[in-house]
Amino acid sequence: AVAMTYTCRPAEWARILAALRSAAERAGRPCRVLVDLPGPKLRIGPVVDGQRVLKLRPQRDALGRTTTPFRVTLAPRAWIGQTHTTAGPTLFVEDRWLDKMRPGDTVEVIDTRDRRRTLVVTAVEGGCAVAECERTTYFAEGCTMRWRRGARTMRKGVCGPVPAVSARVEVRAGDPLVLRADAVPGQPAVHGAAGEVLRPATVSCEVPAALDHLKVGDRVLFDDGKVEAVVEAVALPEVLLRVQRGGSGVARLRAEKGINLPDTTLDLPALGPDDRVGLEFALGHADIVGLSFLRRAEDLDAYLAALAAAPRH
Repeated sequence: AVAMTYTCRPAEWARILAALRSAAERAGRPCRVLVDLPGPKLRIGPVVDGQRVLKLRPQRDALGRTTTPFRVTLAPRAWIGQTHTTAGPTLFVEDRWLDKMRPGDTVEVIDTRDRRRTLVVTAVEGGCAVAECERTTYFAEGCTMRWRRGARTMRKGVCGPVPAVSARVEVRAGDPLVLRADAVPGQPAVHGAAGEVLRPATVSCEVPAALDHLKVGDRVLFDDGKVEAVVEAVALPEVLLRVQRGGSGVARLRAEKGINLPDTTLDLPALGPDDRVGLEFALGHADIVGLSFLRRAEDLDAYLAALAAAPRH
């Protein structure tokens, strides 16, 4: 037997199950398929992109000694917005830099912390260059760059645009965190000079109705329990949480990560739009349907009614 959770990829699952049925037939052995309908999914909503800062660091051993420098591609600004296969992250420089750059040249960078770093060019081909550095460097658009050949300065310029830090909200044990019952994108916390939280971080729930039943003292788990928080106050659309546990150091909450409310009785429909589509898929491809979100007898009635009304294949 094989069990699958319906995840809105019907064409892909249909190919997998067709291959499974074919293999079972060739082997002369029966194979039953169970499609599980997960019910409503509580997930973190969208989170705003972070700052456009690119942090690169070398690999180090247990003693902190550099074992492998980080590699970066120096590419012409004309490539911005295009797709190219490169060695590591890409830094955009003035187009004419690459015309005469050669291995052994260096590029001095003043990073976002005003630290001077030196990139050593190791290869030049295909219209771009590959460079290495043995020290951690923070790049941002506008960082000063100087291309050198020995003691001679070849050109000066600034770093082009860098990608935004992947959207996330960072929290630590003891931090306040606001969980929102609306579509406002998540925001990172604002900290004071001493590191104190001036404005809590926020995240939203993609099923706002789930927060209607939260009470002070209820636990809220994020990302399969990696982050645990407790409700301190409820004033919808905001629920104030206090982070109790977040692993070691900083925990990162990202969009689409799961939310679990283990202490809360949820009054949500057991059968959502995705489950109805999954049920129709199961009727054409499965032998058994599993139901993960059953709270009371009426929930089963909803499934049976949908089953009776679904078109047969």
